[in-house]
Amino acid sequence: MRRCLERRQVTLIPGVELTALYQWHEVHILAFDFVPTAMHEILKKREHIVALAKRREMNTARRLFARAGFVVDDRLQPLPNEPVGLTIARNVYVNQQNQAYLRARHGRRLSPTEFFTEYQAFDKPCYTRRSGVSVQWIIRHLRGTAADLIIAHPFVAVSVFVPRLGWQDLERLIDMGLTGVEVFHNKTPAGTVRSLLKMARQRRIHYTGGSDFHGRRGDVPLGFYGRSRVPSYKLTNFSHAL
Repeated sequence: MRRCLERRQVTLIPGVELTALYQWHEVHILAFDFVPTAMHEILKKREHIVALAKRREMNTARRLFARAGFVVDDRLQPLPNEPVGLTIARNVYVNQQNQAYLRARHGRRLSPTEFFTEYQAFDKPCYTRRSGVSVQWIIRHLRGTAADLIIAHPFVAVSVFVPRLGWQDLERLIDMGLTGVEVFHNKTPAGTVRSLLKMARQRRIHYTGGSDFHGRRGDVPLGFYGRSRVPSYKLTNFSHAL
């Protein structure tokens, strides 16, 4: 594919987006420009680690929900592409006995978001840290395999249940060994885009942009953010202005 595209003067840069843990946050890291077979082996190792951690997290979550007075399905197992917290929350929330318990305790029916905030948010009785590998693990295993490790949309939380990063967090992540930042993103305000671009230039790190296209209905088209085309990107082996 790469050779075919090169004949059309199109450069194909292999990339993968990975979720990693940082303190109480979750971040997305974009790894660019690697040999796919080498990356495949690293991803298999990561998948094995995460699968084991999810089983442990599920056992912990079941105990915590039971201790909090909820009926929990002992047969519940983690799902491959879903956080454990979401899997068990859905199971507990739809149970009619649990709904009766919630109404008796709170005097009304809680929405799913209220249920999460009351029971699964950080420091709440059923909180469990999401299973995964740390940013340090990603850097340690991908350094030398991927030319660039870019933190994606740093100030756009990966879900409504995860706190956003602050500027100090971003600075620490770059100090840990990330090589760049995704500056241009559909949900990043224009003023923040300018500040990120200024920081990237001051720290002499790479910057990228993208639509965060995942094939879902309503996703911004590839190569765009908002209504604008991503104006440029810079990576280790590439520098291109559109």
